[in-house]
Amino acid sequence: AKFFDSRCLQVGDQYEVTARMRLWFTSGGYSFCNPEDKYTGFVCPRASIKSSTKGDLSGSTSDTSQYEWSVANVPGPWSTSGAWNVFHGRFTITEEMVNADTVAFFIERLRAGVEIQLDDIVIQKYAPSCSGNIVSNPDFETGDFRDWWYLGSPKIEIVSPGSNGSPYALSTKTRQHYF
Repeated sequence: AKFFDSRCLQVGDQYEVTARMRLWFTSGGYSFCNPEDKYTGFVCPRASIKSSTKGDLSGSTSDTSQYEWSVANVPGPWSTSGAWNVFHGRFTITEEMVNADTVAFFIERLRAGVEIQLDDIVIQKYAPSCSGNIVSNPDFETGDFRDWWYLGSPKIEIVSPGSNGSPYALSTKTRQHYF
């Protein structure tokens, strides 16, 4: 975990989280996760923030108020070739974070028998632009589907080439709903 100085936080400020990660089996070889899987054995790790007031983050003190927020996920697709994969998300500072005694950033949901490598972790203020296109990552030039989500259980992937000479596009398959 990485602890923050909550004196630096202001309610309503937005932050963006970016990082790179790789997974590998403790028995050898690169592991994988499925960014589309939210609940079963191949769920990807995610980054969260936990705050605590009048106590510690373990919850061992009975007079403790704790809050936890998921702040970053793997947007997909996942590379199993040993390449570094993207971790991305955004969050807004809450009153609970500002008033907390401790605030920590940590990675969770790592499967047993799998280890993680993290690099290039950045948590910086984010100011969305309201001029021009209000859709972020509209052409998927990040090579992933960050800032996009789906309903139901379609198969989603980044394909190449995209339109108008763009290197990437988003493809959905096995859709079972109209939305």
